[in-house]
Amino acid sequence: MSRGLGDVYKRQVLVVTLGVSLRRLSGAVIPVVTATLSVIWTLAFMVVMGIPINIMTSIVPAMIIVIGSTEDVHLLSEYLLGVRAGQSRKRAIRSMSNNMGLTVFLTFITTYVGFLSITLNNIELLYQFGLVASTGLLFNFLITVTVIPILLGRIGPGKTARKQSHNLLDRLYQSLALTVLRFVRGHRVFSLVTIAAVCAVSLLGASELRVNNNPMDYLESGSEVRSHAEQVHQELSGIHAFSVVVDSGIRDTFLQVEYLEEVEKIQNHIRETGAFDKVVSFVDFLYLVNQVMEGDEASYRLPSANEIVREYMLFLKQEDVRTYVSPEFDRARILVRHNIGSSERLNQEIEGLRQFIRDQVDPALRVEVTGESILSNEAVHAMSEGQFKSLLLIGGVVILVIALLFVNIRAGFVALLPNLFPVLVLFGVMGFFGIPMDAGTSMVAAIALGICVDDTMHAMSRFHNELKLHRNQEDALEGMVRAEAVPIFTTSVALAAGFAVLGTSSFIPVAHFGLLSAMVIGLALFSTFYITPLMLGGTQLITVWDLLSYKVQNDYLKRSPLFRGMNIWQIKKVLLASEIRKFAPGEIIIEEGSEGTEMFVVLEGVAEASRTGSDGVFISYRHFRTGDIFGEVAAFAGGK
Repeated sequence: MSRGLGDVYKRQVLVVTLGVSLRRLSGAVIPVVTATLSVIWTLAFMVVMGIPINIMTSIVPAMIIVIGSTEDVHLLSEYLLGVRAGQSRKRAIRSMSNNMGLTVFLTFITTYVGFLSITLNNIELLYQFGLVASTGLLFNFLITVTVIPILLGRIGPGKTARKQSHNLLDRLYQSLALTVLRFVRGHRVFSLVTIAAVCAVSLLGASELRVNNNPMDYLESGSEVRSHAEQVHQELSGIHAFSVVVDSGIRDTFLQVEYLEEVEKIQNHIRETGAFDKVVSFVDFLYLVNQVMEGDEASYRLPSANEIVREYMLFLKQEDVRTYVSPEFDRARILVRHNIGSSERLNQEIEGLRQFIRDQVDPALRVEVTGESILSNEAVHAMSEGQFKSLLLIGGVVILVIALLFVNIRAGFVALLPNLFPVLVLFGVMGFFGIPMDAGTSMVAAIALGICVDDTMHAMSRFHNELKLHRNQEDALEGMVRAEAVPIFTTSVALAAGFAVLGTSSFIPVAHFGLLSAMVIGLALFSTFYITPLMLGGTQLITVWDLLSYKVQNDYLKRSPLFRGMNIWQIKKVLLASEIRKFAPGEIIIEEGSEGTEMFVVLEGVAEASRTGSDGVFISYRHFRTGDIFGEVAAFAGGK
């Protein structure tokens, strides 16, 4: 109920914040419409597949709202740019599709494959989460690319928006982003050292991160339920329990004193640790009967012979002891009650018990420590380990997909490193502040990756487009920041505010989830405009689509000395990483005596090397055709 109310409040805050930022009702309504449809489709998918709403799948609606809203705002911002440039609604929608279609598709592919990879986990909860999350993202993508153009065509801003320039909030976002970019460019070494230092401190904090599955910790210290649980612990015994099952596989084993002593040995060890409240087994019943039959308190012990045990069973009904010994007496159970809430401490005590069993108990007996509290505790630990493995798997998928799309392994690491930073800081903060890893907080990392991958992909795609428009990377970076500042800041502020609302919840897991998610979204924003430009510096981005669509004169270029031995894909990659220039007929490319560090390859047409002598006579030295090179001497001689 708390999580459901939190989602309602979050959507309300999201609507208000987006409406203020975009200054349009449609800017608030459209993301809510697409997110709501996506959530409905996802819930319907869960019903069809028989997947329940559990601690993992319950986070998917929030994740769809987060990632879906981010894409919607990017599309809306691009649409508004077209309208403000004087385009009609129809043309602005077409321009939005042309400029953002590839980026939205790349973002979807990366996040979809990343979350789908979680289904490779053998933990059922994580498998269900990966399947539902990836399918929900698929639904959101399909709804976004079909519904948004329809809605914009009917309720999108039109002529009135053309007169509006960027408002104060937009200019503030751009100013902040550009200030950060210029600081990073002017203090590159300091920026790298700072990021490395923060990562090192976060690793130190992450080493203190603990897993906890104690429901009592979810309640405030003065809550009535917690007080009653403590009263039960003090006056009776702990509210938690587990069992030690001793199995021989042989009938009547536990009618023999020799094997009853093995059970007694385990039971005495559990009592001696002092960590548990109460220990009961079949041995305790035999103690009691033996004391009654012998008639003195000193006889509160096991009988001395197997025959006596069998005789005592005439006074005990199987119904009285069936909880502690099987009808065939081949399996015995020790029931342990305790009030240990800390998952870490319980794990330590259980591991000590298992070590004692391995060292001291007859190896012919199979001994298993089990029970609801043990299984629940191990499930949370397994889930946390599985989540960590899934994060690594998602990271590998991000590197692979981005490297393939941009035909550059470095591009994969450029996309990954800014995404890891918020996750690492998240774990560091949780470790320093004693916030445990539980079912709720373990999902914040998934949200972090969803947001970061989205922002990073938009930044990289925009940078790739800006490189085609500008002569150098510095101008391309600045163009990228100007274009992406408004949509990324808008969604980050709106989503962080929405999640922060959950921090007011009296239910501690929901409060932790909300505050940590808001922090992670802020870290993703910082990472996009601080770390990503650091990583993009000196990186040429070429997409597979560029290689497929770029046309070259194969035969001529393959005969060129520069491209000799290369295949057509390698030639295209080199050309796309270079600067392509077009010259008008008669235009001068380089002049004699000028300094330069550029080397030229003729792709189309003819270039002529010529000069006019002092007597005014025109002299033509050579014609350069497709594949020919000139200017290489200056390039290799340092401009001379």
